[in-house]
Amino acid sequence: MLDDGCGAQLDCGECSGPAVCGGQGQANLCAIPLDARTCSGGWCWEAPSPLPYQPNAAFTVTPSDVWAVGQHGFVQHFDGTSWQLVSAGTTASLHGIWMASATDGWLVGDAGTLRRWNGTAWTTVSSGTTANLLAVSGTAANNVWVVGNQVTLRWNGTAWSSAVASSPVLDHVYAAPNGGVVATGSVVATGDQVWQLNGATWQSVSPQSGLFTNYSVFGVAGVGNTAYAVGEVIPLIGENSPSLQHWNGLGWEYLSSSDTFIGVYGDGNQVYGFTQHEVSTVVPAAVIANQPPDGSKLGLVTGMGDQLFDLQTAGPPWRHQNGTWTTSSYGGYTDLVTLGVAGDSVWFGGNADQLLEWNAGLVGHMLDTPQATVVAVAGTSRDALWAVVHNPAVAGYVAYQRHDKQWLYNAVPFDVRALHVGADPDDVVLLGGGIHHQVVTATKTTWMEDAIPGETGVAWRAVADAGDDLIAVGDDAASTVQPVSHVALRHAGAWTALPAPTTAHLCGVAAIAANDIWAVGYDGDGEFASLSQGTASHWDGMAWTTTALPGAVALCAIAIVGGEVWTSGESSPLYHRATDGTWDTSWPLSTGSIRGLGAAGDSLWLAGDAGAILRRALSSPAP
Repeated sequence: MLDDGCGAQLDCGECSGPAVCGGQGQANLCAIPLDARTCSGGWCWEAPSPLPYQPNAAFTVTPSDVWAVGQHGFVQHFDGTSWQLVSAGTTASLHGIWMASATDGWLVGDAGTLRRWNGTAWTTVSSGTTANLLAVSGTAANNVWVVGNQVTLRWNGTAWSSAVASSPVLDHVYAAPNGGVVATGSVVATGDQVWQLNGATWQSVSPQSGLFTNYSVFGVAGVGNTAYAVGEVIPLIGENSPSLQHWNGLGWEYLSSSDTFIGVYGDGNQVYGFTQHEVSTVVPAAVIANQPPDGSKLGLVTGMGDQLFDLQTAGPPWRHQNGTWTTSSYGGYTDLVTLGVAGDSVWFGGNADQLLEWNAGLVGHMLDTPQATVVAVAGTSRDALWAVVHNPAVAGYVAYQRHDKQWLYNAVPFDVRALHVGADPDDVVLLGGGIHHQVVTATKTTWMEDAIPGETGVAWRAVADAGDDLIAVGDDAASTVQPVSHVALRHAGAWTALPAPTTAHLCGVAAIAANDIWAVGYDGDGEFASLSQGTASHWDGMAWTTTALPGAVALCAIAIVGGEVWTSGESSPLYHRATDGTWDTSWPLSTGSIRGLGAAGDSLWLAGDAGAILRRALSSPAP
């Protein structure tokens, strides 16, 4: 509550936890207290909380001891109060986890990744294989089974060994107390199957897929010596129907089911299946919980009884207790697509007219253009700021100017991809379908296009300061021939073309000086890893040196801090170039794309998919 200056009070609303009012020392602003943030690898999450991640598997020891594993080595643990990241010492994607107890457990992942939990940390254990390991299950600390890409391993309490001479590709497994082991997987020629281990041989117990019928198997789980495999029957003609197979410890039988379960898990007492809309016991069928109240679909469910967690694809987990769903989300923002620094504030733009400001806390701003996307934001202070939005309803752009705590509307009759605001508040440049600068008269603001000799039909995509100069990069992507990149320099108010690297597309740039420029982009279509290669190019005033970064799809976000280069982009890791010229990579986001990088004050900032906002102290060592 705040005094409105007229003897009454304004109700300014509430902060959604874990943020609190004044959480980082700024009155009347929502922020996560410094000691409550999730931090890993030098990065701390400011929003959302806990964080977006890609869960591939989960395991519940107790309702206050829950694990989830996912892409790029992400491991999270719930201790009954909050979710925290736990290092597994790997960036390999993780696919399975099984816990014998709170102090003993296993996780598995790509390239033979195997880790053991000792109650304090995940330690490396050799699996003896480089095959992708996809699932793990056991009955006790000395009887653990792992399956994967044509590999089956068993732990006897002392060592791992290969359990079969020949194994299909298996992606789920359940080990029973009587020694039985069942799994699901696929064979290229016959499709998905349910398998049973007979001695040292895997035997298919599913009907063979035929000319007119196929099967999809989504998982297997059990309790005691009984197990259930769930999936669906896919006929050539007609609708798909549920497939539910039951194993009684000796043999298999088909059961009728009205639901097609997308996943299945056990809690030691019962087996549960879940659809996108509800969780229920498998046999007898009894609904435990419906989907969360916001209407979001269930993603990956784990738990015990009606104490459940819904670990969605990207977003904060939902928790179900005593018949009620709750979430600890902070933000709930959509994908963020741009980042800008203005004075002591950092600004983030996204979809649905979303503009966020960080100033010792997170503040939301509405620009009165519903469902628009904020494509650029820049300024010199909170009250000398510009934001450009794309309005899909009219396929046009609007440049908003923040002045005297209000947003002034300026329609823009051309495409905009980037924005520059100089120290002079009238030095505003919009880049996109051409380069335009602001012209201010006593009655109105207009935009004048800047001609660049020899440059026509260029889509300008990014701009950076280089001392008193500006550097712009782009490409002629609309060309019917092979696209080529373009670079332009503004010096003393006039633009001239510079030589460009051979990279087809340039969409990010940062500079120290006119003879020390970094431009990032990609060759190919920029969406699929198999069709695109991200590149980073350096201009020393005489020539470009281009580096194709391994694993990079399309690099568009870039920042230079203390001579070190940071860059990332579409479905790519974060690349860091030290001052000695060496590159390293990390995955601050377990899934999704990093679309914004920028330095402000004593921090490097990152923004990306699922509303992710991360901050890194500039004194932190590289990951």
